[in-house]
Amino acid sequence: MNAPRFEFSRFDRITINGTFYQPIGQTDDVVRLQRLDSSDVCEDFSYADIEKMRQRSGWRYEKGWFAESASPIEAAKVPEAMASALSPGEQERLAWLRLVFGAIDEMHEAGELSYSHESFSANRLKLEALVNQRDIERKNLKGKPRGGARVEVHVLPSNSVLLRKHRWYRDAGRSMQPFMPKRSFGRRPVHYDYDSQEFLRLSVLRFAAPERPSKREVFERHQDDVREENDKRRLEGRPEIKAFSYSTVLRHINGLDPFFVNAGRFGTQRARALASSSSGGLAKLYPMQRIEMDEWKVDVRTFLTRLGVIEHLPAHAVAALPKTRRWICVAIDVATRVIVGIRIAKNPSSYDAVRTLAMAVTDKTEFAHAVGAQAVWPHYGGLCTVSCDTGPAFISTEFQTAVTDLGGHLHFGPVGVPELRATVERTFGTFATKFASLLPGRTFSSVSELGDYEADKRAILDDEDLLRIIVRWVVDLYHHEPHSGLQGQTPSERWKELARERFVPSPPDRLTRRVATGIEVERKLTKHGLRIFSNFYTSEDLQKHYAHSSQRKFRVRIDPDDIGGVAYLKDRTWHDAPARDANLDGITLEAWKAEFARIAREHQAEAKLGQELRTEALRGIRESVQTRLNQLLPGAEGVDSKALERLEDTLFQNKTWRSVDTTDDDPQDHPFGSSLTPKRSPDDTDAVPGSDDDDNDDAPGWEVEDD
Repeated sequence: MNAPRFEFSRFDRITINGTFYQPIGQTDDVVRLQRLDSSDVCEDFSYADIEKMRQRSGWRYEKGWFAESASPIEAAKVPEAMASALSPGEQERLAWLRLVFGAIDEMHEAGELSYSHESFSANRLKLEALVNQRDIERKNLKGKPRGGARVEVHVLPSNSVLLRKHRWYRDAGRSMQPFMPKRSFGRRPVHYDYDSQEFLRLSVLRFAAPERPSKREVFERHQDDVREENDKRRLEGRPEIKAFSYSTVLRHINGLDPFFVNAGRFGTQRARALASSSSGGLAKLYPMQRIEMDEWKVDVRTFLTRLGVIEHLPAHAVAALPKTRRWICVAIDVATRVIVGIRIAKNPSSYDAVRTLAMAVTDKTEFAHAVGAQAVWPHYGGLCTVSCDTGPAFISTEFQTAVTDLGGHLHFGPVGVPELRATVERTFGTFATKFASLLPGRTFSSVSELGDYEADKRAILDDEDLLRIIVRWVVDLYHHEPHSGLQGQTPSERWKELARERFVPSPPDRLTRRVATGIEVERKLTKHGLRIFSNFYTSEDLQKHYAHSSQRKFRVRIDPDDIGGVAYLKDRTWHDAPARDANLDGITLEAWKAEFARIAREHQAEAKLGQELRTEALRGIRESVQTRLNQLLPGAEGVDSKALERLEDTLFQNKTWRSVDTTDDDPQDHPFGSSLTPKRSPDDTDAVPGSDDDDNDDAPGWEVEDD
């Protein structure tokens, strides 16, 4: 199988085993990277080599690292700071500001609001009510607040501030980057003179005038206007503005929207004719350029429990078991119609929306084979534009932060206009007609269609059955059937064709994925590292920090699909910390919970765990098909920081594993300790290194003795 070909930009930075590189070009066979040390050596890497390195911890891909040296518009289209590194208050402010901009866009598209002071003043109360309504929905994902409950609302800034900030938002390609703190260490700071930039913007817009001035004339007019403005400012004692060079003015003119320029210079009809495309424009898209996400309530009744536990119940007891309709969250690639992520849920939630995003940026072939699919599911890549509605799951802070950190831009369509997300809406129609019609217990779309069909009596599927069937239908059938929207091509064929022609955006590295889609908790650093799920996670940086700093508490992100490492926040930057004594890469939280519960239940009275048990446990987790299925079953719904804390306080309370004896065995092959001895110790303290209490900082209930 050929290695995937991902696209890299000259503004990206790649780290390979601690060495920094900058992409300077790529062909159909290789990617050329330039070393950023003093040698300036250029190296060519095949796509197979890139794919191997991507799977290792030494690979780091930072999208748009050097974008500040590009134009302001291009620099704003890539994430400079990760939203998850902001404080909770800053994240809330960013999410609220995005709601304000979304409400402004929605009212503007509906023709109710124009970008003027008069229009904002006339519609201010309506705009403020719409923003507060969306904010209440975002903060109350589990339902409406009870009567009499206190609800926090925000007062909008002044009209001038709203107009100015929304203009920055539009100029940045509707990105929130202009409103995020900038990191300046290690990079040249950018000083943005807004008065000069505003004067430049107005000067550049003259190029779209009906008089059709040349670019040189626009530049000369700009120089004259700056001189006149500075004469006035000197008399008034105000700071002077900057006159930009011809190349800067030319670059901004070339960055104008071609349709806007042609409409101003030649008229709207001519602009439409110039912008029309006889091919429909689909061939110009590339995989992962735009994905659409939405939720659909499956038209099939299923059991709320696993059928395996009720096989011996009498028929009347089985008939009395509760049944329901599940939800699915879907992410589909618009250019190819390939489904890049799908998840079954009890109800729509931000957790399932984020997990669906995680599927979109990872290879799903292993999971497809686990449910019995014959075809592969290698459709994934980096995010660009993520289009969805304003449902509670998608406007949540967690989902917005995940999209931003994965390098994507959110696009919220107007409420009540589903045709603007026609791709995913038509896909749900296909699910209803071609998928649901294959299953017993179908509910149909209306009472008239249902007739006397008794869906509850015909329901025979549970969640696991539904998951297996829907994934096999997507991977083996839908992806390989001719699609009318692709002129008869199959989604899989279109993906391969566009990937050869245009490349696929490079997916995020493991650390970025863990930070963006992980669950955040707070943990105290001990001399053994960060204790999570009875495992210690540490790194050389954490060990140095423990020795030289008294700070002990860290914000930690955990990926429930891979507990082989965690991410911790230090100095507003996320760092990776692998498991100390075990190779847990690829082990899911659900699998670890089940295996740990079994060990704790079966070996409570035993002091030692044998070599066979350790090896068999790890092998069983990696080979078990059921643990892969559990990742997408509704049973894992609602996993958040509070759920993880409850898990620590119950299953993993006072239990940990000490270092493995490395004289005979490789700790990378055995995740568990070599002996289990009951021991009671005081609770953790915040003692600094060298204090009398430092030896008791991890306070385990079970310990595997050191050598």
